[in-house]
Amino acid sequence: MTGNHTSRTSPNVQVRSLRRRAVTPRFTRLTLRVLWELQPGESCCDPALPGLRYRRVLSGGTSGKSTLRAQFRYTHPFTGKRASIELGRLPSSPAELLNHRSCRGHPVRSLTGGHQVLEEVRAKARLHRAKLVSKEDPRTELGAGGYTLAQAKNLHLENIRRKGRSEATIAEYELAACHLSDLLNTPLQRLSSRSGRELIRAYHSKIAEETGPVAANKTMRGLRAFWNTARRADPTLGESPTIAVHWFKEWRRQSAIPLVSLPIWFAEVAAMGNHIKRDLFLLTVLTGLRKATVRGIWCEQVDLKTGTLSVPRPKGGVQRAFVLPLSDAAVMIVQRRLAASSSGWLFPSVTSKSGHIEDPRPELVADGLSVPFTLHGLRATYIGAGHAAGLSDRHVQLLANHAVHQSDVHGGYILPDPDALRPSQQRVTDYFRSHGLPL
Repeated sequence: MTGNHTSRTSPNVQVRSLRRRAVTPRFTRLTLRVLWELQPGESCCDPALPGLRYRRVLSGGTSGKSTLRAQFRYTHPFTGKRASIELGRLPSSPAELLNHRSCRGHPVRSLTGGHQVLEEVRAKARLHRAKLVSKEDPRTELGAGGYTLAQAKNLHLENIRRKGRSEATIAEYELAACHLSDLLNTPLQRLSSRSGRELIRAYHSKIAEETGPVAANKTMRGLRAFWNTARRADPTLGESPTIAVHWFKEWRRQSAIPLVSLPIWFAEVAAMGNHIKRDLFLLTVLTGLRKATVRGIWCEQVDLKTGTLSVPRPKGGVQRAFVLPLSDAAVMIVQRRLAASSSGWLFPSVTSKSGHIEDPRPELVADGLSVPFTLHGLRATYIGAGHAAGLSDRHVQLLANHAVHQSDVHGGYILPDPDALRPSQQRVTDYFRSHGLPL
C-alpha cells in the first residue's frame, strides 16, 4: 500500500497506512461515508481541525472485524514530544450509525446523524486545542466550568487568524481582553450564572466610566465573540452574559472638514514644514484610504504606468483586497515621495520600529494648522466630497472599499474595475481643486 493511496469513491480524500511515517495529505471534504471506506491500518486527517485524525483498527481475535476511532495528536507545549488523546469510537458502518443515539433506529435521521457524530468528535478536539493554544497540556482535564475566558479568547483569535482577518481587527479583540484581564482565568460557566451576568454588567459600567461608553460597548462585543466561538465547541454553554448588558447609545462622530474650511486647510497643509506628513494628509483626502492603510504603503504597491495603488490587506482581510485608481494629483504626490526617499516605504520614518510613519496625527501648533481634523476625518471628507461631486452611491462605496451588505445580492456581483472608477476618482479631485487644492 503506498503513502498516497486514494479513496475509491472520492478523489478529494487521501489516506495512508499507519506503518508509514510520511505526512498525511489533507483533503477538503469529510463525511462518515468517506471514513467507512478506510481499510484496517489506514487513517486520514480532518481538514476542519488540525491534529484530529480518524483511523480504522482491527478488533481483537480472529473475526477480522475492525472499529473506527478518533484521535487528537499534538506536540506537548513543554516537552516538545508528540502525544495523542483517544476521543472514542465512531459508528463503523451504516448499521452502527442507525443504532447510534443520534438516529435511534430512524433511517431518516441517519441522513443527518453522521454529521452530528463528527461534530461531537470535533467539539472534543476543540476543547483540547483550546488548552494547547493557552500553553496547557490537553491531557489535563478541564475544570468543572469548562473553558476559561482566556481559552475562549485564544480559540477565537486562532479562528479569525485562520480566516485571514487583519491585524487591526485582532488588535481590537486583544484590547477587549485587556479590559477584562481580571476575568481571564474565570470559567465561562461561572459567568453564565445570575451573579456572573451582574458582574459583567458591572464591568460594562466600570469601563464606561474609566475609558468611555464606546470602549465599554466594544469590550462587550469582544466578550460576546469569545463566548460564541467557545459555545460552538462546547454545546453545554448557555447564552452569553452580555445579554444582561444595557448597551450605551453610540453616535457617529461628525469628523469631516467643513466645506467652508477646506481652502484654509489646503493652504495650511501645503505650507507644512514636515513634507512627509504633508503628503500623507493630502494623499489621504484624495483617496479616502484608512489610516492603517495609508501609513504603511510600500513603494511596490504603486504602479505609475497604470496610475493605480494596490491594497493587498485592507480592513476585512485579504479577501477585501482591491486596486484603487489614482487621480492626477494623487500621482503627483506619489511621484514626489518616490523621488524624495530611497526607502521601501512611501512614508518612511527613521524613529519607528516598522520603518514607516506610525502615528501621523496632526499637531495644530507644531504643524501650523488652525483647522482641527483627524485621519479618519479626512476619509469622511473624501466620501462627502464624492457625493457632492455627483458620484453614484455605488462608486463612492467601491472607491472607499466599504463592504457590500449581505442582503445586497446585486452588489455582490459587481467587481471594482480601476479603469471604470478612474473618472469618478478624478471628479473628486477636481471638486477639491475648486475648493483650494493646490495641485
